[in-house]
Amino acid sequence: MSSFLSRRRALAGGAGATLGLGALGAAAPSAPGSSAASRRASGAEERRTLDELYQAALAEGGRLVVYAGGDTPDQQDG
Repeated sequence: MSSFLSRRRALAGGAGATLGLGALGAAAPSAPGSSAASRRASGAEERRTLDELYQAALAEGGRLVVYAGGDTPDQQDG
């Protein structure tokens, strides 16, 4: 029961198309200075250790919340 568009061919074609489009997106030129602008928009890179940040937060009367790599406060909810 062989058909022209088998499941294996469909999956292989979809994977190939995804890789091809991904390569095109990675090779596409970005707007001049866009990466530098995004770095500036996110603020300066923090150079203090977590211990130093924690002590500074306590001194300000607050608490230290660390988000790493795109985490969000409600990421684990639901």
